[in-house]
Amino acid sequence: MAWQPALGHLVALGVLGMILVEAALAGALKIPCTCSYLPGKSHVNVAVCAAALVLLPLVMRAAAFEREVLQEPFSYATMLMVLCLLWGAVRSGTAWSNAGAQPIFDDEPAGSAVTLELWDSRLN
Repeated sequence: MAWQPALGHLVALGVLGMILVEAALAGALKIPCTCSYLPGKSHVNVAVCAAALVLLPLVMRAAAFEREVLQEPFSYATMLMVLCLLWGAVRSGTAWSNAGAQPIFDDEPAGSAVTLELWDSRLN
């Protein structure tokens, strides 16, 4: 039936997504939009080249592997078990590394008043 491989793919994709989320949560706890952005630090040209040279062939191999694994129930169960074990390992590592960690905010200069730096154009 056509829905069984699609369902198997969605389950494997969900577990892979959980692995990637846990990996992204590891490290310093920074809240978006509370740390200053410094222009020129994005390196988009390097990211595009890395995606084209590394990620594209990796995704193609993973798709071919998954297509073969979805044909056999035992192979699919083994792949899903490995993904779940990997998620558990990454989850416990993230929980261990972030235990007691406090969020990081930008530091305010000592002795200065915090302002919103708003100005009125009618004053100029």
